[in-house]
Amino acid sequence: PPKITHVTSGGHLQVRKGSPVRLECSATGNPMPNITWTRKNNVLENEAQYTSSVYTIENMDRHKGGTYICTANNGVGQVATSQIILHVLYPPEIAVENPIVYSGEGQEAMLVCIVHGESQPEVVWHKDTMQIDQTERHVIESRGARHTLIIRKVHPQDFGNYSCIADNQLGKTRKTVTLTGKPKAAVFRSMPNSQWKDRYNISWVVDSHSPIEEFKLYYRLVDGDILQTHDGIYTDWRDVVLPAFPYSHHYTQGMSYLLRGLDPDQQYEARVQSRNRYGWSDFSDSFLFTTS
Repeated sequence: PPKITHVTSGGHLQVRKGSPVRLECSATGNPMPNITWTRKNNVLENEAQYTSSVYTIENMDRHKGGTYICTANNGVGQVATSQIILHVLYPPEIAVENPIVYSGEGQEAMLVCIVHGESQPEVVWHKDTMQIDQTERHVIESRGARHTLIIRKVHPQDFGNYSCIADNQLGKTRKTVTLTGKPKAAVFRSMPNSQWKDRYNISWVVDSHSPIEEFKLYYRLVDGDILQTHDGIYTDWRDVVLPAFPYSHHYTQGMSYLLRGLDPDQQYEARVQSRNRYGWSDFSDSFLFTTS
């Protein structure tokens, strides 16, 4: 029966992220055994090298760590197996749950970073350049890889850029989360086909923790001419500024507007921005509608 005589570094290997790895497994037997590689509870990356005494990994990362098993089989008696435990050393890797967190005065805000790293990295939170300490209003929590900064009763001066910084002996990584009081991007709600030739009733909703003060609606003919505006800029967008009146204190606020003077049987594109006391939202996604 086959016998495995040697595996790389006695079956335990530590490798830095990004390095190449060469796993070797030698066996004896008569006839000469075939070697196949498998990976415990997982799949092999490069199936092409499945049967060979050497298994190589070009570019190591944390997802390729684990237990690799080489099996020697020559069809005589029991197969022989041996394992190599591959441990990956890597600087912290951070994923941000939401890169932009929308909140409002007096609300609670939750900023979350998911941190993976060699020997649980140390994680701190900063606002701009100042480290944040645990206070009545700032609650710092970590459960496994999930690191959370909770800001209770948000003040206007809390809005801005936060970073979670993770550090281990292999490096330091940071990711940014923005806490904003601005509105979210609006979403159009009207049907895409107008019942009129020259008019269209366009409507949208927007989520905002403070009342919207005004909207800016942009629209254009999809295949229209480029116009020159009064300040000399060439554009095919027309815009309408719409005050939001009366102010609404609902989180989701709606608006509609009747566009007039449109051309019949044409496709138009629209976008909208919303402003509350903290500033303008991002543009909505483009919305297409057609006159009859």
